[in-house]
Amino acid sequence: MWPWAGGSKDSLYRHVVWWVGSTTKHKILAYGSLPNYRYSFETASLTEKASWYPSRTDTYAKLINAIHQNIHSPEWNEFPNLKDGSIWSFFSTCFNDGVERAPLLREKEVVEMLLRVDCIDHNNDEEKIIFGSPLWVRSVFKPVPGVYYTGENILLDSRSPFPQKRELHAIAEWDGYSWKEARWKSDYRTGSLTPDKDPALPSSETKPRLENILKLIDL
Repeated sequence: MWPWAGGSKDSLYRHVVWWVGSTTKHKILAYGSLPNYRYSFETASLTEKASWYPSRTDTYAKLINAIHQNIHSPEWNEFPNLKDGSIWSFFSTCFNDGVERAPLLREKEVVEMLLRVDCIDHNNDEEKIIFGSPLWVRSVFKPVPGVYYTGENILLDSRSPFPQKRELHAIAEWDGYSWKEARWKSDYRTGSLTPDKDPALPSSETKPRLENILKLIDL
């Protein structure tokens, strides 16, 4: 969750809390009332440092104004006509590592959410993002089917012009009963580096920890 706190008291962001995540198939960007959230979850007061503070949002002024109005209105208001790709552009521009200024209000977790859907958008690769406002949210505490980090790591020598150690992390799929498909998770930093051994598959007696989830999966 990405709250905004700090700066001008008149800022349209000040009363907005953002939910950023994924279902098994689609991205999720949801907005809600920060005072309502803090009342419901009894969170401590926020610091003056924003955890979400993009340097520029003027391109999305109409959208943010509509979000602000919906948060303070007892009834849902229609959004302005949105061009295809506008929500995806807002998501990719304003919700990334570059705008994360402080610890999040709630760290990564699995939740059940009843979402009022305002818009379903997509990028050029037809990857969908669902945009709306949560009506009901509940934290999940038992492990769910998904891909999890297993805790096994390995260090490799980078083959770039500037050799250095790179760490690979093992992941595996949990179907709710057993593990399968243990593998090393690669990223842009590790490139095509190939370890000389496969990661171990956790025993069926070992249950995953939700804080180690990478993504949800369909069964």
